[in-house]
Amino acid sequence: MSEQFTIIAKITIKHSYFKNGVDESAGFYIERKTSKLLENLGLIVKFFSGGFYILASNLELLESVSWDQSLQFNFSHPDMEYINYTELGNYQPSTQLLYFSNFETEFNSENEQYILHNTDFVGTKQCMNICFGTIEIPNFDATKSYIFKTEYGEEIPWESVEQSASKPAVFYVALQESCVIHVFSDNIKVLQVYYSTETMWRKPLGIVTLFPRTLLEHVATNEMVNYTICFKSRETYWKYFLVNEAYKTFEGLSIINKDKKSIFKVAQRQNIINHSEVIVFESINKLPLLEYYNDNLQLVSDYNPDSGSGKIVIKKLPFASPAQIFIQEPHSDDENYYSHIYF
Repeated sequence: MSEQFTIIAKITIKHSYFKNGVDESAGFYIERKTSKLLENLGLIVKFFSGGFYILASNLELLESVSWDQSLQFNFSHPDMEYINYTELGNYQPSTQLLYFSNFETEFNSENEQYILHNTDFVGTKQCMNICFGTIEIPNFDATKSYIFKTEYGEEIPWESVEQSASKPAVFYVALQESCVIHVFSDNIKVLQVYYSTETMWRKPLGIVTLFPRTLLEHVATNEMVNYTICFKSRETYWKYFLVNEAYKTFEGLSIINKDKKSIFKVAQRQNIINHSEVIVFESINKLPLLEYYNDNLQLVSDYNPDSGSGKIVIKKLPFASPAQIFIQEPHSDDENYYSHIYF
């Protein structure tokens, strides 16, 4: 008699950049240790565009593992401009990864889902430095004591932690499994890192960790569990550069949206690299980078803000592209991002 499998969990990556709200290009892959644990627990993973399902034939098998055992699902993204159009806080792609887990997550009754981060969207708190065997504590104080704990709150014994003799702020940690490590001093968390037992030859963009025992608790109250990760599209100040000399012949130029409202500052004259003077419009507020826009921007002349009327010069302006993002003045106090559009 063949086994019958039931979907017990669905993991979805959402992203406000995409028209349908789902990041269908995100790709998941499973490392060898997780594949073995899935087999032992009688679980099957079925991938779909933007996430995956977990199916089980016997939920009692999930009770056989310890509370700190976990399933880890790595994910990456093929789009080279992904970081450009995604708001990721201070994420550093060469030294960090994005980390999510179903531990201590709260159920959102309105959407009937568990969001795997404690803010509305993924941000700085999900960015974790990766360490391979050593952990360096910032602002280390030799007069204080430090405690190392796993994500599940288990204290790491000092037999597994060795302080460097030459660099007191550096600690060598020896664990069998990769995991998140929290460092506490005076009951205050001073550091959290993702500890990897081996070098990552293919560093993932992020890792989703699911604790089977926690998953079992969620299934007991919801039958099928919806885990969701929500990314937000980056917002930038848009700057239109009118490089064609013909635009200088128009009076009262303005950029308006489909509601006939001007959402850009008054045009300025600016010298660009070749010292030619061009007309520049800058958005009053930050605007989101999106795959698809419902709005329509027009360049008009003789614009009347009271009536919203004006003569159309360009019926449909190009929208900002993730490929053209700049910092206004590097190493200045202005840390905003700007999208440049030339025509």
